[in-house]
Amino acid sequence: MLCMQLFAAVVQNTCLQLLQDYCAPKINYADVRKRVQHAFAEKAYEIADATAAVLSLSKEGATLMEEIRAQCS
Repeated sequence: MLCMQLFAAVVQNTCLQLLQDYCAPKINYADVRKRVQHAFAEKAYEIADATAAVLSLSKEGATLMEEIRAQCS
């Protein structure tokens, strides 16, 4: 009898979960698109800043290498 009660409880919980998922609010895709567009724009600025930093470091490194070569020659 305990086994049947446990089975009934599991089935009931599963059915309730399925109903809750079915009755979930609809997704506002226009809002999702807007948020994703903002996120992409922010990420583009972050990548641009990181690229600028790497290019600056690369230029500084090249300048230092030229100075070292000039002094060691």
